[in-house]
Amino acid sequence: MKDFNQDVDVNLGICPHCNYPVHFRKTKKDNVYICPLCFEKAEQHINGKVLFTKVSFNLKDEGIL
Repeated sequence: MKDFNQDVDVNLGICPHCNYPVHFRKTKKDNVYICPLCFEKAEQHINGKVLFTKVSFNLKDEGIL
């Protein structure tokens, strides 16, 4: 039987780059996601609501991709 009491990552939101509602793709770094439409990076913040903000570092240089 499946355990439905597990924490679930919420990665739905509005991309801060292209302004479309998307299902963000996870990266190896916590709270950093990639928009499947514009392929830009966004960081997830949770403080009463889920908010994605622009990320300004190279994912390949950080060893994330």
